[in-house]
Amino acid sequence: MQSANLKEIKAAIWEQAFIGCTQVRFPMGRVVQIRRRKGQLLAMIYGWGCWYAVPSVTIERLFVMPPSRFRLAPAGKNAKATDYMPGYTEGNNLSPGGT
Repeated sequence: MQSANLKEIKAAIWEQAFIGCTQVRFPMGRVVQIRRRKGQLLAMIYGWGCWYAVPSVTIERLFVMPPSRFRLAPAGKNAKATDYMPGYTEGNNLSPGGT
């Protein structure tokens, strides 16, 4: 989709950098930074090293992340087996061992 909304583009760039589920592009290449100056939308294109005035950028979602309740809990020394089972509570029929 085409967008000129600064907040939407910045959120998509964050997803592009840290999650990898989104691509933010302009015909010259991948957008890595965005800002607005004097009413103009300026984009930094990967590998070019300077700001270019752009009317809008293309945001493509490659895949959609599942809701947070279905993501795996972070592993660590305090993690429990129940952290990885959505809907699990002590004493219900979903308990391990079939009891």
